[in-house]
Amino acid sequence: GGDAGAMEAHMRDMFPIAFALALEPKHVMGMGTEVLSVSQLEALEDVQRALVAQTEELRIETARRQEREKMEAIMENEMRLHSLMNPKLPGQVALVSDNYKVL
Repeated sequence: GGDAGAMEAHMRDMFPIAFALALEPKHVMGMGTEVLSVSQLEALEDVQRALVAQTEELRIETARRQEREKMEAIMENEMRLHSLMNPKLPGQVALVSDNYKVL
């Protein structure tokens, strides 16, 4: 189907040597690898290492983004709480040594 063609095109673009050695996306998934040559298996290892590194980077980026979003939500909630507790004070808030100080 279209997905298989898209995977092959992506593999060709990202891993031209592996593609030139007739590796297919199914090999990356561990299917049909018992008939591969040593050169093909070495290329497969290179592909898998690259994918693991890419996955690790993505995991770290995602964890950082989620932590940043969590902290932003906490800050927003604390600012909202301060404004509810001190309705006569201006809405400006400054970060002072990990605590919020209403200006």
